Amino acid sequence: MFSCTQAPAPADDVKEDLSKENVALVKELINAYQTEDVEKIKSLLSDSVVIWGPGGETVGIENVMKEMNGTFEALDSIKFDVFAKSTESIEEGELAGDYVLLWSTVMAYNVKFEKSFKIEMHNVYKVADGKILMEGNYYDRVTMFKQLGYKIVPPEGFEKEKKEKTEE
Repeated sequence: MFSCTQAPAPADDVKEDLSKENVALVKELINAYQTEDVEKIKSLLSDSVVIWGPGGETVGIENVMKEMNGTFEALDSIKFDVFAKSTESIEEGELAGDYVLLWSTVMAYNVKFEKSFKIEMHNVYKVADGKILMEGNYYDRVTMFKQLGYKIVPPEGFEKEKKEKTEE
């Protein structure tokens, strides 16, 4: 005979606990990024992890770790200043799952250019079974490149086309 001495937790309580666990997992990942702890990062990601953003998409733990090592060679002193976070559960459809959303200011030092940069970033993490399945990140690459010394040059003839349109 099976007996239970404690009533099951209401569904909202379970979701709140899961949200706290998911936020804690993402916080561990951010801390590992900042300390460049490659083994910790690898332990937090699923084997089939997908990471995507302005630079494209990277699929699978081995490819992600190669990309991560390249990032750590190029950047130093990575710092996330998280100013907002949220969690979301999508119940149905292709995107069903539990998510953690972060808004932060990210600062780092580019070793090649010997310059620091600071960008606003939004990250979306899909989490299941204590692992990160997906990370999507959004940031303005142009802002970062300008801080590193890149110049934005309009295509040849752009100024002429612009002048002709204003004269019409």
